[in-house]
Amino acid sequence: MILYLILNSILILKLIIYVFIKLLLFNSLSTKFLLLLILLFFVYLFHKYPRTRFNILSKQRRYKLQRIRKYGIYTTMQHVYNIVVILLFILLSLTVVFYLRYLNRTRIIDLIETFTLIKQLVCEKSLLECFLDISIFVLIFVVYIILVMRLLKYFKFHIIKRHLYHIGGGDIADKDHWYALKFLAFFHKICLSYYNAKLFVESFYEKYYFIFKCKDYGPNFENLSWSDQNAIRNKPPVDPSHFLIKYPLVWNLCWHFITKWHYIFILLLIFYDLIFHNMQLRLIFMCLPWVYFYDVYVRVSKFIKDLVWSHDEYIHTILYCHSIEIWDSKTLLIDGQFYDYDLLKEIYSTYMQKGFVRS
Repeated sequence: MILYLILNSILILKLIIYVFIKLLLFNSLSTKFLLLLILLFFVYLFHKYPRTRFNILSKQRRYKLQRIRKYGIYTTMQHVYNIVVILLFILLSLTVVFYLRYLNRTRIIDLIETFTLIKQLVCEKSLLECFLDISIFVLIFVVYIILVMRLLKYFKFHIIKRHLYHIGGGDIADKDHWYALKFLAFFHKICLSYYNAKLFVESFYEKYYFIFKCKDYGPNFENLSWSDQNAIRNKPPVDPSHFLIKYPLVWNLCWHFITKWHYIFILLLIFYDLIFHNMQLRLIFMCLPWVYFYDVYVRVSKFIKDLVWSHDEYIHTILYCHSIEIWDSKTLLIDGQFYDYDLLKEIYSTYMQKGFVRS
């Protein structure tokens, strides 16, 4: 998330610099004090609300139940609002954001010129004014980051609501369920996954290294026990199917590179501009529009990979049941059928509270 926000902050770097320079040019101390207090108040509100801690157990239980129920879609207006939020966010993300990046692809920021101007303005200010300007600027940036995080969280909340509505309850594998068996299955095929990435790494290792080593398994390999065969497969050169098992660090580095290479690429472009373009940022703005698509692809892949369908089905059953009661400390009676109450507690604490992320 932090890397994502940094990547997007680069896009508005010129706006950030413009805001800071305007603050330095503005000379009203009283107005700056007022603006500082307003920003501090917003940061305080963001930190305090929404409140999720309770001293009384009954209030905590009611809050948990209310939070689970918030994921339900029960009325026509709730359906319409949910769809509008999802479509609006997708429209803004895939069209407006990309279009702005595309328009700014020829942008150039001269950091030396900008730094010289800021230095000149700072030298003309008193220490108090400089402190106020820097504090206001930092708080504006903090509020921006918090708002972006809240908006992303709100969008994910509505996506999860729609997902839980369509996922259904029970064993969906035995049903002709369009959403799980067609829609989600399609995204599972095209999205980035551990399995496909591992197959690619193992195939690359086999084609460009292993086949040239002519490994000798011995004359009686097929008659050896499973443990002895495994020991031979793990000997250098390691079999392709055992390569990532024996060298997990290699896999971790490969996976991080696959999912984070675009951030590394952006950083390299920044360093290149700083060194070879005399502190002028230009290449980064040319590449940001196209890097954006891969970033969205990785984020969508992670979202789908983190979903646990069995948990989602259970939550769907809770949300859309006709009757529910606590049978005993370990059992729920939902629409005449018994369910594991401890499982619901576990799903809430290890899955829902973590933002529907596989633990």
